[in-house]
Amino acid sequence: MSRSLAGKLALACVVATLCVMEAALASMVTSMDLETLVRLSSVIVRGEVESIRFGADSAVTQIHTFVTIRIDEAFKGASGLDRITLKQLGGTVGAYTSVVFGMPEFQTGERVVVFAQPLENGPLTVTGLFQGKYRIDLVGGVEVALGEAARHGTVVVGQAGREPTAQPLAGFLGRV
Repeated sequence: MSRSLAGKLALACVVATLCVMEAALASMVTSMDLETLVRLSSVIVRGEVESIRFGADSAVTQIHTFVTIRIDEAFKGASGLDRITLKQLGGTVGAYTSVVFGMPEFQTGERVVVFAQPLENGPLTVTGLFQGKYRIDLVGGVEVALGEAARHGTVVVGQAGREPTAQPLAGFLGRV
């Protein structure tokens, strides 16, 4: 084997190892289109993030974020409810922080459309990690639904990466 070929093989091995290491430190999520989100979600609502709180078990081995959304409009599974609370892995409790790549980020007062499904033990969580949250913004006087992009540490399987695209809210909700 020539030195040039051996060098190229060594470089290829290093690059492959780095790619595997990156994937090992990431959350892998299957790409979901809107139809899939609707089908897999038992609850779909439009509303405003009312509060965000954090909690942990007694040994602080699992930290959770609890996001309460005041419902403006229920599309699926939440009729008659004023609020829903989402439970997500990750957050900060005291000196402890837990980060789960791919989890959507919420801000108090943020207007959102959320696709949710129950966890095994009952509470709701966002369907498809970041893919199940759309922020509602005003762009040029028109309300739009803006999907979150995959952030560092999130590998989307099935496409190169889901870019946030602003869609007129009325048309988006019509497809929900």
